[in-house]
Amino acid sequence: MSAAFGVGGATISTPGIRALGASAFVAVGTTLPSILPSAISGTLRYMREGLVDWQVVKWAAPVGVATSILGSLLSHIVPGNGHWLMIATALLLGATAWLAMSGAYLPMLRFYRCPILLVPLLPAIALFYTAATVGSAIQFWRGRGGRWKGRYQAAASS
Repeated sequence: MSAAFGVGGATISTPGIRALGASAFVAVGTTLPSILPSAISGTLRYMREGLVDWQVVKWAAPVGVATSILGSLLSHIVPGNGHWLMIATALLLGATAWLAMSGAYLPMLRFYRCPILLVPLLPAIALFYTAATVGSAIQFWRGRGGRWKGRYQAAASS
């Protein structure tokens, strides 16, 4: 439940609050009371365990504060009642995930001595194969088996 409504819960709760008719500003602000206590308790726990890298904190905290202030100021300047900023945030998160996936594939490309220029394509290839597998499974559940090159795999016998 913490993933849904506490740590990282804005992914679900913010659009849900928007669907109930609240403005973008209210939807984003409403999730803070549930996120803040869990963030504080998590930070304290990591500090007790000695798992906080203070060199990273010294670099990341000022950047986080500056971008938070910038986002707050932009929310009053950019038209669309916050919608464009929410879309920009989603695109930024998507690009960050794409870069993280690409970085995870880099050692495999090096191992197989493939060109590094393939790195950005690998998440798209993984997405394609996931979609193809899900599509094949749906066709199989419909009793048509997997179709490939105009041929069908035999349906499961009951």
